[in-house]
Amino acid sequence: MSAASLPTIEVPLTFIAPTATRPRVLMSANHAEANRRTGDFRSLPVDVADARSLSEPPTLDGEGFALEPHRTSVADFYDLAAVEHVYYAEIAELLRGATGAAEVHVFDHTLRVEDEAKRRTHGTRLPVTFDTRSYRHRSACETSFRPRRPNAFWPAGLQ
Repeated sequence: MSAASLPTIEVPLTFIAPTATRPRVLMSANHAEANRRTGDFRSLPVDVADARSLSEPPTLDGEGFALEPHRTSVADFYDLAAVEHVYYAEIAELLRGATGAAEVHVFDHTLRVEDEAKRRTHGTRLPVTFDTRSYRHRSACETSFRPRRPNAFWPAGLQ
């Protein structure tokens, strides 16, 4: 199936609109509570397609993202030691294989959960409710998700 013929669903995504004042994130001291943000946030309808239905899989060089199968051996993502020792190594190996990179450094992760009781128990953060693409200058996320072709069917990926 070609990109143009993929079935899509329309979903609202929230973006920040350009303004004269610089937007700010006021971080909550308690990660289980929402951060406060300043800025002009707008929810816009976006067509989203399931890239797993494509006859030719997307590639990093072509579309700016790739779909790679992976099954983790980590059973409990609240187990920090397992995530840092097992999952980090799994993801580094997955990225080396997908990109041909000689070195991969996993430097951070964030657990996000909607369930308030779990957030309070584990100190996790709320899910992100807006597009966070390119939130770190020169980060691997920014580079991995940026579309490579000017007329690519897919918008930049969502993290």
